[in-house]
Amino acid sequence: NGGIDGTVTLTTTAELRPGDSAAEASVGSFATGDFSVDDSSLITIDVDPTLGIADVIDVSGTLQLAGTLRLNLFSMPTFGQSFLILDNDLDDSVIGSFASGGGVSGLFGGQSYRFAIDYAAGTGNDISITAIPEPGTLVALVAAASVLSLGRRRGANGDRTHRCGTSPMVLPV
Repeated sequence: NGGIDGTVTLTTTAELRPGDSAAEASVGSFATGDFSVDDSSLITIDVDPTLGIADVIDVSGTLQLAGTLRLNLFSMPTFGQSFLILDNDLDDSVIGSFASGGGVSGLFGGQSYRFAIDYAAGTGNDISITAIPEPGTLVALVAAASVLSLGRRRGANGDRTHRCGTSPMVLPV
């Protein structure tokens, strides 16, 4: 935990680690006035899904983003789990976005987990991340739901009916 009372600009491959993940597995915060990140800089955010907490950058001024967001996961996230990672206490809007746009991934236990980035979270000018299913997982869930919905149905007379083409097959009850 710490901060700088004034403007912070990350330039030329600078890196900010609010929780100091380089030294130990800890979640923390960093406070600043105006905050700017150029396209060659990196922000590493520690996320502990088990405890439901993540590093937070507290900004009390303008916020301009570019550069890369990296997540350091301490445990496996749950689908839909959200974390506030940047809290802008004024009404300044977020200018720009991270290089990855609307999504970012993090690793835990050799597995990659995806998160959606919301640039209008909280009071409308904060940034949060939300765990989302991997595209392959989402496709499998939709396919399974489709197969189940096309499965067995009850016919008008109460028989189980399986639709195959245009004519139903009546199965014994």
